[in-house]
Amino acid sequence: MLSLIAALSCTDSVPEPQDTQLLEADTATLDTGTENQAPSVAIAEPTEGAVFGRGEPLRLSALVLDDKDGPEVLAVVWCSDLDGELPLTPIEGQDYSYLSALSPGEHLLTVEVTDKGGLSASETRPVLVDLPPTAPELLMEPAQPTTEDDLVVTITAPSEDPEGETPVLRIQWFVDGLLLPELTELSVPASQTFKGETWRAEVSASDSYGPGAAGTAELTIENSPPSAPVLRMDASQGDTPMVCSESVPAVDLDADELSRTITWEADGALYPDDFPDAEGPSTTTLPGDTVPLFDLALAESFTCTLSVSDGETSVSASISAGLASSFDVGYTSEFSGSSVHGKNYLLGHPVTVSTAMTVSHLNIIAKGSAANGQIALYTESGGQPSALVTESSAQAITTGTNTFDVPDTAIPAGTYWLMAVYDASAYIGESSTPQTVYYTGMSAGSAMPDPIGSLNSYSGGPHNYYLSGF
Repeated sequence: MLSLIAALSCTDSVPEPQDTQLLEADTATLDTGTENQAPSVAIAEPTEGAVFGRGEPLRLSALVLDDKDGPEVLAVVWCSDLDGELPLTPIEGQDYSYLSALSPGEHLLTVEVTDKGGLSASETRPVLVDLPPTAPELLMEPAQPTTEDDLVVTITAPSEDPEGETPVLRIQWFVDGLLLPELTELSVPASQTFKGETWRAEVSASDSYGPGAAGTAELTIENSPPSAPVLRMDASQGDTPMVCSESVPAVDLDADELSRTITWEADGALYPDDFPDAEGPSTTTLPGDTVPLFDLALAESFTCTLSVSDGETSVSASISAGLASSFDVGYTSEFSGSSVHGKNYLLGHPVTVSTAMTVSHLNIIAKGSAANGQIALYTESGGQPSALVTESSAQAITTGTNTFDVPDTAIPAGTYWLMAVYDASAYIGESSTPQTVYYTGMSAGSAMPDPIGSLNSYSGGPHNYYLSGF
């Protein structure tokens, strides 16, 4: 019978005895109740209005009186309307005192004491175990980030504390599960992310008793496509192959290895597939980037398309060019007169370019040989040469036309100055028509000054200088 009493819950009642033979046989240990008095009980702890922190040990203590039974006989049960019967750990040396624990929330505690005669007494007391703040709701953007994007977290629903405290937020960032304690803001700069990483943000809210559950948001860094290349393909004058090249190469922010593929069209048809007599493209730098001389006559315009892939995403760019007619600007007919140019003097005269063009060569007509020369093209400002446009390297001067190759340079229509320098006396064709010639000292073989700087002048005829292009 004692074991039955000890197992009763706070809401159970003692059943009426059914086995009278058992009761009569056990009169030495079981009181019939005719002389037994019910125990009395009062809750000592927790005190009225007590509030406990989450996970804080709960001390349960009662004042119990019984006319016949002592602590070793009385059955004591503590219950919560939320958690049910509570596990009890007796406190040594203190009767009717225990340690237990409660889940967060508002509880109605009941202590029930039952004597061996089945009589019982109980008392209740409300207790509050602090509820944690709610988890905030998060949104991480952009939805498909690459290494070019900052990661930004927005709190779409703030944390709320049931007891009315203002929660304190804590922000943590994890990359592939690893905590990065130095990141404590709601954003991560793009410079810290790499393709394939999984980034998770956790934002938890704390009250006086500690943190609640964290709100989380997670994204994976996706592939960044390569940047689009900028292409260059100069029109050919029929004396050089036409090469498609990258003037600004494609780059990949994820440091992926890039593959490049070139395809061609000629006057809208596939080249070389649609041209049975074509030699087909050859290679200068990239596979198939060059239209050979023989094929230039097959079409008026060739279009190069360069596709660049990082293995996941491709970008492309196209450029068109064809055969171009070359023309000259300046003093192309050899003058009968001759001018002696001393060494280390940069001097020249203006030429008028009537239409936009691409300069490919600069030219000098000499009356004799024995000197090395350089020639450059300058813009005009205030009737004088000013800023450098393009320049040649030094080469030997021979009798007749000397052609200097320069990088293909597009220029608008306007007035320009052709200026040349020699490392020894040079004999250059000169007109007898008077014209102002500007000059400055410089060391032949060095880079042309830019801007040209201070100048001197004299009256003399223009020289056999001219430019070529298309």
